[in-house]
Amino acid sequence: ETPFGVGEVLHTGLINTRILIPAYQEKLQKEGVYFQERLDYDALEIKDNSVCYKGISAKRIVFCEGYGMVHNPFFNYLPMVGSKGELLSFEADDLQLDGVLKSDGFIAPLGSNTFKIGTTYDNDDKDPSPTAHGRQTLIEKLERLISCPYHITGQMAGIRPTVKDRRPLVGVHPKYKNLFILNGLGTHGALLAPYTATSLYDFIENGKTIDKEMNITRHSRFFQ
Repeated sequence: ETPFGVGEVLHTGLINTRILIPAYQEKLQKEGVYFQERLDYDALEIKDNSVCYKGISAKRIVFCEGYGMVHNPFFNYLPMVGSKGELLSFEADDLQLDGVLKSDGFIAPLGSNTFKIGTTYDNDDKDPSPTAHGRQTLIEKLERLISCPYHITGQMAGIRPTVKDRRPLVGVHPKYKNLFILNGLGTHGALLAPYTATSLYDFIENGKTIDKEMNITRHSRFFQ
């Protein structure tokens, strides 16, 4: 029951970040290079050639905070909007689907007759908790896309780090030359992260230029 039809998205993959990220964190923790805590910005000591934090000294610091950037006193001048999105996971034994379906929402198979449907967009609500309104919106999307029985098994929500001009935020702080940012990947984090991270690395280590469409210098007028 979709007025503009449904498309099947081909040649796609699915990255389960809920497994990938904790597994990589555990690996880094075993190597002694990962520490989990809420960053205390006031405890940062910014020197000419280093940054110190609670006994750790480094040449540079790169902030990759997602929507949490709005609380970062060094980079919160950048025009991040933030867009809340919600997903539902569900089971449907009779739904035969190997690829991703896309219409005004999408359905992605997770295996073993489990799926997820998304998504919603809300630029005003900045509470990362799931909502009844989001659930109902997604159920309505789901029932326009499938006609077989289903059972809702979970609901997730989060704030996408979206930017007014829909471009990433990559580059060096206009005042502190050992502070960097990699953010603003919006809804395409898994796709853009490798490219943007490589670009920032090449900028820092090899002196290469960051693409002007994602370089934060485009927002220098907001810095005071």
